Amino acid sequence: MKINCPHCGAVAHIRTSRPVSRMTKEMYCQCTNVECGHTFVGLVEVVRTLSPSGTPDPDIAQQLAARSSQQAPAAS
Repeated sequence: MKINCPHCGAVAHIRTSRPVSRMTKEMYCQCTNVECGHTFVGLVEVVRTLSPSGTPDPDIAQQLAARSSQQAPAAS
């Protein structure tokens, strides 16, 4: 996975990460540009399904379904 520094655009290394939930991970990042030196925290989150799981977890499927209905565009 690649992430760029929001300040200078250089590649940032993910130094460590920790789970926030089964759907979200918090990652601690460090810019590789020594002149910038920015360190920051980012989030990685599962937001929708593209292809269903062959071994679905009902709790995860329910969370994804709820998110999909919240993100669906309003009908005209």
